[in-house]
Amino acid sequence: MLTRSNILLAFKTAAIICATAIIFISVMPHNAGLQPPTLNDKINHIIGYAVLTGLGVIGWRGRVRTWFLVLVFLQSGCVEILQANMDLGRDGSWGDMIANVIGLGLGWAGGHCAVLIIRKLQFEWASGSAFSQR
Repeated sequence: MLTRSNILLAFKTAAIICATAIIFISVMPHNAGLQPPTLNDKINHIIGYAVLTGLGVIGWRGRVRTWFLVLVFLQSGCVEILQANMDLGRDGSWGDMIANVIGLGLGWAGGHCAVLIIRKLQFEWASGSAFSQR
């Protein structure tokens, strides 16, 4: 049955899968041939972290959401440190970290907008105004 808790669980699960995919792609050797196609590396960083953060903002509430955002920021920094210190044919950079933080901010804003839209739709459905004639 499709309940609110099941929907939130789906967003939480998607966020965890997204975080795992970002880590996997980030620590994979550059010449492994499994890199996503790109127009610009920084755009990949922004999109990846925006999607990850947006999913988490929708899925979690309250203090857990705050800790999720802190963990995403820390993950971003740790990935860049790993890339700088491991022999992967990759390099960690401040530019990548800035792109990650921009993605985190966009995901936070987009996730909050989505939460507000969902709440408004839930109110309209509950009050029956979604079906009223205008």
